[in-house]
Amino acid sequence: AVIRGNPLFFPNIAAQPDPPETASTNVQALLNVVDTQALAEVGAGLQNRNLNKQIAAAETAVPPPSLDRTFLNDIVAIDANSAGGTFLIVSRGRNQVVRPKLADPATGALNILNTAGDKVACRLQTGNLPSGVAMSEDGSRAYANNEANFSVTSVNIDDCSTLQLAIAPTTPPPHTHA
Repeated sequence: AVIRGNPLFFPNIAAQPDPPETASTNVQALLNVVDTQALAEVGAGLQNRNLNKQIAAAETAVPPPSLDRTFLNDIVAIDANSAGGTFLIVSRGRNQVVRPKLADPATGALNILNTAGDKVACRLQTGNLPSGVAMSEDGSRAYANNEANFSVTSVNIDDCSTLQLAIAPTTPPPHTHA
């Protein structure tokens, strides 16, 4: 979760218990907003709270090789620049981060689509199982922690590019005695 000003933004998921079992319907990536002064949800029921609906309505390409139309699942982390206008959300299930912008300060609605509204504005592949993200204070860089391959993905937020994937050196497992 992240607080910028009064609103608290937190990513979560909703699982669909009934068929059909498809990538676009089973697990939905949701972003909720709470007014920290009123202690109440803001904009409850807004369609843009479901980030996968934004993707489904705009993107038509079928992956791979592109990342287009890869639906977010298991979103686990969020961070924002200090002004609260640009965000990064981690999708652990898709090994990627997306960069939404604040679309409506009154409701806290975020928009992950480009200005043409035909694709996700910024979607970047990370290492395996990203579990967190931290954005620099000026909002120009970010770092996603990747659990499975002990790496960090460095992101240039301004131009939506991956700078590097830093792999931590591995050590041998601890020696056990019988």
